[in-house]
Amino acid sequence: MVRHTKDDLMEIAEPSFSTTRIQLSQIERITYNTLASGVRSNLITTSMEGKTSGKQDSLLRQPKFAKQAISNLRVACCGGLQIIPEITGKHWDETLKLLKNVHSQNDVNVKIVNDFIDRAQRGELSSCMCCGIQLQTLFIIPCAHLICTECMDNQTRSCPVCNESFNVDDFQRLQPGFTLGWRICLNEEKRERDKKNALKRVLTDSTMPLGEVIDDIDDLEEADRVQPEDRASTSHRFGDACKYSSRYGDGKCIICRKEHFDCNFMNVSQQCSLCFKMSEECPEYASKANYVIDKLLQLRNDDLYGESSKTIIVSQYAARVFAKPGSSSLHRPLKAIAFSEFRSIYEYFGDRLIRRFGGACVADFSCGERGSGTEELNKFIHDPECFVMLLSKQGSHGLDLSFVTHIFFLDTVYDKSLEDQVVARAW
Repeated sequence: MVRHTKDDLMEIAEPSFSTTRIQLSQIERITYNTLASGVRSNLITTSMEGKTSGKQDSLLRQPKFAKQAISNLRVACCGGLQIIPEITGKHWDETLKLLKNVHSQNDVNVKIVNDFIDRAQRGELSSCMCCGIQLQTLFIIPCAHLICTECMDNQTRSCPVCNESFNVDDFQRLQPGFTLGWRICLNEEKRERDKKNALKRVLTDSTMPLGEVIDDIDDLEEADRVQPEDRASTSHRFGDACKYSSRYGDGKCIICRKEHFDCNFMNVSQQCSLCFKMSEECPEYASKANYVIDKLLQLRNDDLYGESSKTIIVSQYAARVFAKPGSSSLHRPLKAIAFSEFRSIYEYFGDRLIRRFGGACVADFSCGERGSGTEELNKFIHDPECFVMLLSKQGSHGLDLSFVTHIFFLDTVYDKSLEDQVVARAW
């Protein structure tokens, strides 16, 4: 028996690694700071010793909620999501009444706190009166000063601004009790995109009656939501394929209303040639997704229209499989893996990649509604249009991905053995 290892194969070059640190966008910073401040606020208030101490509500005693808090911090770094503090009218009124009736604050101080709560639930920032840092949520001190979680801890018993002492139980009861809710920015993006698509259809639609005037683009959007007679949902006759109209451009069949998935936006017009759906650009505030998409576009363009500046040494088998027809050069087409061990990040990036490149260009090894993992893997290997595959921790075992040219780790992998295994699948 003869044992061979990769070290014995001189033609396999060592993989090269590079790490890019991306600056968070303003929205990402605000979202992350709000979540981090919320975690610290919970730990401070529940660890204060008082008659009504809420130790049972501490994240240190609630593993389920602690795990969710960590997951939320992770998602916040991906972009596309915004945190909005929410408060009921009852709790809002209780805070203001406590300030005025129990702590004898004048109308000016009560208005300051009222304005702070109003700004918070609209997603705006307020300044800490001690250090000046701007956050969405702050502590309310019985003296009506607003303090961030960095300017006090569980031993603080006096206001950091005016040194007026306060009772722990009064302090805890005074907090407005914000709940942090996610606002998905994709909804706002869709509304703006629908407006643009409606305007584009009016400008290009030759069937529109002459003399009809559109006064407001919002009217276009509203009219677009009304389903015309030719868009009524029906069933296909036997053997009929889905049909699409360039008039609508939403990718939905005019017969069954089922949305077309296997689009390819990698063309000059960035539009699917079959269903006429347009690609969706990744917004700048989603910094990490924006970087990955730009990098993939650069690699794809280099692969299709120019020679890479880096010489890639490949085996004779790889040359036979991947060589361009009629070309004597050894060429490996771009095949990239986007890897994350966290499901929430995996799904978010997958959505962004499909919106920009199209479902025909992206394979999803986690299956879902698109088919089996084997079908997606075969698509990634054999379909020249498909150049990206989403891979999670569950799919990183036992795969032969030796044809892959690039791997994008979407987040830091703290288990280095897992990182080595993912790399080993492709090298």
